[in-house]
Amino acid sequence: MGQDEKLVRLYQANKRSTAYLDESFETDESTGETFFLLGCVTIADGFRSSTREALQEVFPEGAIHASPMWKNNQYDSLEKAARLAAEHHDGLDIVVQSPLGPDDPTGDKARLACIRHLAPELHRDVEVDLFVFDKPSLEDIAKRDARLIKDLVKEGLLGRSVAVHHAYPSHEPLLGLPDILAWSYRQVITRADSHWFKHFEGHKGLVIKRLDPPV
Repeated sequence: MGQDEKLVRLYQANKRSTAYLDESFETDESTGETFFLLGCVTIADGFRSSTREALQEVFPEGAIHASPMWKNNQYDSLEKAARLAAEHHDGLDIVVQSPLGPDDPTGDKARLACIRHLAPELHRDVEVDLFVFDKPSLEDIAKRDARLIKDLVKEGLLGRSVAVHHAYPSHEPLLGLPDILAWSYRQVITRADSHWFKHFEGHKGLVIKRLDPPV
């Protein structure tokens, strides 16, 4: 794992489960369905190192990104990544999907709706105290995520021990797991191609949730 000193400190302080999250979305109405989805993988504290080592053994070059593999016709690598993402951890594989409302062309509201739905359930049911997101290109997105988590704490839906962090996959290879999950489910939506997602469908911890458009 690369240098992310804040994440290291958060791991040291957190002895419960961690949720790793990455997004996929479609905002172009001409393609058909517009949507925002979050892929989420939960990993208990005792499984984090072994899962990371399993990923790095197969992909020693570092971060796993499904989209470049697809574009570069690296289908064997993508197949290995999908199997690893589905099998080499102890927790849940979760997809939360929200359609985009007419006043939400960029999917910002849909993203927050997915987080608002998912975070309290994971904290309550799976004892997740740390949410690690793939670092977005726009800092404002990370700030909105953090504000929402603080709001959920104030509302009593999350405990005060909950923390949120945005990291680069090069610093935390485990972010490759929700990347593969989100990309695989995207193929089901946009291309009616379930080949990649089939690896997850056999996992007893798979959860799929489709939300109503955010208001």
